[in-house]
Amino acid sequence: MIKRVDLRFLVVLLVNLGYAYAIASVNNWLSPYVYLMLPALFIVPAAKWLGTGGLIFVVLVSSLASSTFIPLPMGIVSIIWLLAAAFARVLCANTEKVHAVWAIGVMEIVNFSILFLYTVFLPSAVDGISEYILRVACDILASALVLFPLSKWAVEFPDRIIRLFEPSRGEF
Repeated sequence: MIKRVDLRFLVVLLVNLGYAYAIASVNNWLSPYVYLMLPALFIVPAAKWLGTGGLIFVVLVSSLASSTFIPLPMGIVSIIWLLAAAFARVLCANTEKVHAVWAIGVMEIVNFSILFLYTVFLPSAVDGISEYILRVACDILASALVLFPLSKWAVEFPDRIIRLFEPSRGEF
Protein backbone atom coordinates (compact mmCIF):
# COMPACT_ATOMS: atom_id res chain seq x y z
CA MET A 1 0.00 0.00 0.00
CA ILE A 2 1.01 3.55 -0.61
CA LYS A 3 1.15 5.40 2.67
CA ARG A 4 1.91 8.86 1.38
CA VAL A 5 2.63 10.33 -2.01
CA ASP A 6 5.35 12.95 -2.14
CA LEU A 7 3.77 15.91 -3.93
CA ARG A 8 7.09 17.68 -4.38
CA PHE A 9 8.20 15.21 -7.04
CA LEU A 10 5.02 15.59 -9.09
CA VAL A 11 4.84 19.38 -8.68
CA VAL A 12 8.44 19.97 -9.78
CA LEU A 13 7.99 17.63 -12.75
CA LEU A 14 4.80 19.37 -13.91
CA VAL A 15 6.31 22.83 -13.42
CA ASN A 16 9.33 21.76 -15.50
CA LEU A 17 7.14 20.48 -18.30
CA GLY A 18 5.30 23.81 -18.23
CA TYR A 19 8.62 25.64 -18.46
CA ALA A 20 9.62 23.51 -21.46
CA TYR A 21 6.43 24.45 -23.27
CA ALA A 22 6.68 28.16 -22.35
CA ILE A 23 10.34 28.45 -23.35
CA ALA A 24 9.71 26.64 -26.64
CA SER A 25 6.83 29.00 -27.40
CA VAL A 26 8.88 32.11 -26.66
CA ASN A 27 11.83 30.78 -28.66
CA ASN A 28 9.53 30.20 -31.59
CA TRP A 29 9.11 33.99 -31.83
CA LEU A 30 12.63 35.03 -30.81
CA SER A 31 14.77 32.45 -32.63
CA PRO A 32 15.74 34.66 -35.59
CA TYR A 33 17.33 37.07 -33.09
CA VAL A 34 18.24 35.14 -29.94
CA TYR A 35 17.55 31.71 -28.53
CA LEU A 36 16.78 31.51 -24.83
CA MET A 37 18.39 28.58 -23.07
CA LEU A 38 17.34 28.33 -19.43
CA PRO A 39 18.26 24.86 -18.14
CA ALA A 40 18.82 26.23 -14.63
CA LEU A 41 15.05 26.81 -14.36
CA PHE A 42 14.60 23.04 -14.55
CA ILE A 43 17.55 22.00 -12.40
CA VAL A 44 18.00 24.34 -9.44
CA PRO A 45 14.44 24.10 -8.01
CA ALA A 46 14.63 20.32 -8.32
CA ALA A 47 17.99 20.32 -6.56
CA LYS A 48 16.59 22.52 -3.80
CA TRP A 49 13.31 20.69 -3.08
CA LEU A 50 13.74 17.04 -4.09
CA GLY A 51 15.59 14.04 -2.74
CA THR A 52 18.31 12.39 -4.77
CA GLY A 53 16.08 9.86 -6.56
CA GLY A 54 13.44 12.45 -7.40
CA LEU A 55 16.11 14.90 -8.54
CA ILE A 56 17.65 12.37 -10.92
CA PHE A 57 14.29 11.34 -12.38
CA VAL A 58 12.96 14.90 -12.79
CA VAL A 59 16.21 16.13 -14.35
CA LEU A 60 16.30 13.18 -16.76
CA VAL A 61 12.68 13.68 -17.86
CA SER A 62 13.19 17.45 -18.13
CA SER A 63 16.41 17.06 -20.11
CA LEU A 64 14.70 14.65 -22.50
CA ALA A 65 11.78 17.07 -22.94
CA SER A 66 14.13 19.98 -23.57
CA SER A 67 16.66 18.13 -25.70
CA THR A 68 14.19 17.98 -28.57
CA PHE A 69 14.95 21.69 -29.09
CA ILE A 70 18.73 21.33 -28.85
CA PRO A 71 20.75 19.87 -31.74
CA LEU A 72 22.71 17.51 -29.50
CA PRO A 73 22.23 13.82 -28.83
CA MET A 74 19.80 13.30 -25.94
CA GLY A 75 22.40 11.41 -23.95
CA ILE A 76 24.84 14.31 -23.96
CA VAL A 77 22.15 16.75 -22.83
CA SER A 78 21.09 14.40 -20.02
CA ILE A 79 24.67 13.88 -18.84
CA ILE A 80 25.33 17.62 -18.81
CA TRP A 81 22.10 18.26 -16.89
CA LEU A 82 22.80 15.50 -14.35
CA LEU A 83 26.28 16.90 -13.71
CA ALA A 84 24.78 20.36 -13.30
CA ALA A 85 22.14 18.93 -10.94
CA ALA A 86 24.87 17.41 -8.76
CA PHE A 87 26.65 20.77 -8.72
CA ALA A 88 23.40 22.60 -7.92
CA ARG A 89 22.68 20.10 -5.13
CA VAL A 90 26.01 21.02 -3.52
CA LEU A 91 25.20 24.73 -3.84
CA CYS A 92 21.71 24.19 -2.34
CA ALA A 93 22.88 21.93 0.51
CA ASN A 94 23.34 24.51 3.25
CA THR A 95 20.52 26.89 2.43
CA GLU A 96 17.37 26.93 4.47
CA LYS A 97 15.72 30.05 3.08
CA VAL A 98 15.82 31.28 -0.49
CA HIS A 99 17.41 34.72 -0.70
CA ALA A 100 17.33 36.69 -3.93
CA VAL A 101 21.10 37.10 -4.24
CA TRP A 102 21.66 33.40 -3.55
CA ALA A 103 18.99 32.35 -6.08
CA ILE A 104 20.35 34.66 -8.78
CA GLY A 105 23.92 33.50 -8.17
CA VAL A 106 23.13 29.78 -8.23
CA MET A 107 20.82 30.02 -11.23
CA GLU A 108 23.26 32.11 -13.27
CA ILE A 109 26.26 29.89 -12.41
CA VAL A 110 24.42 26.69 -13.29
CA ASN A 111 22.93 28.19 -16.45
CA PHE A 112 26.24 29.61 -17.68
CA SER A 113 28.05 26.34 -16.97
CA ILE A 114 25.56 24.40 -19.07
CA LEU A 115 25.57 26.94 -21.89
CA PHE A 116 29.36 26.86 -21.94
CA LEU A 117 29.28 23.07 -22.34
CA TYR A 118 26.61 23.38 -25.05
CA THR A 119 28.91 25.77 -26.90
CA VAL A 120 31.69 23.21 -26.77
CA PHE A 121 29.50 20.36 -28.02
CA LEU A 122 27.09 22.13 -30.40
CA PRO A 123 27.96 22.07 -34.06
CA SER A 124 28.41 25.47 -35.65
CA ALA A 125 25.59 26.24 -38.08
CA VAL A 126 27.12 29.47 -39.33
CA ASP A 127 29.86 30.13 -41.87
CA GLY A 128 32.50 31.73 -39.67
CA ILE A 129 33.71 31.31 -36.12
CA SER A 130 33.22 35.01 -35.37
CA GLU A 131 29.54 34.78 -36.35
CA TYR A 132 29.16 31.68 -34.18
CA ILE A 133 30.79 33.35 -31.18
CA LEU A 134 28.63 36.47 -31.64
CA ARG A 135 25.42 34.43 -31.82
CA VAL A 136 26.36 32.31 -28.79
CA ALA A 137 27.31 35.42 -26.82
CA CYS A 138 23.97 37.05 -27.67
CA ASP A 139 22.07 33.90 -26.68
CA ILE A 140 23.95 33.59 -23.38
CA LEU A 141 23.45 37.29 -22.59
CA ALA A 142 19.73 37.17 -23.41
CA SER A 143 19.32 34.01 -21.32
CA ALA A 144 21.13 35.59 -18.37
CA LEU A 145 19.02 38.75 -18.59
CA VAL A 146 15.78 36.71 -18.61
CA LEU A 147 16.97 34.46 -15.79
CA PHE A 148 18.02 37.36 -13.54
CA PRO A 149 14.53 38.55 -12.49
CA LEU A 150 13.05 35.01 -12.56
CA SER A 151 15.59 33.30 -10.31
CA LYS A 152 14.12 33.75 -6.83
CA TRP A 153 10.57 33.25 -8.06
CA ALA A 154 11.50 30.08 -9.99
CA VAL A 155 13.26 28.50 -7.01
CA GLU A 156 10.34 29.26 -4.68
CA PHE A 157 7.51 28.45 -7.13
CA PRO A 158 7.35 24.65 -6.59
CA ASP A 159 7.45 25.11 -2.82
CA ARG A 160 4.63 27.65 -2.97
CA ILE A 161 2.47 25.19 -4.90
CA ILE A 162 3.29 22.42 -2.44
CA ARG A 163 2.30 24.66 0.46
CA LEU A 164 -1.15 25.03 -1.08
CA PHE A 165 -1.65 21.29 -0.62
CA GLU A 166 0.27 20.95 2.66
CA PRO A 167 -0.66 23.96 4.78
CA SER A 168 0.91 22.37 7.86
CA ARG A 169 4.36 23.21 6.49
CA GLY A 170 3.91 26.85 7.48
CA GLU A 171 3.80 30.09 5.61
CA PHE A 172 6.42 32.14 3.82
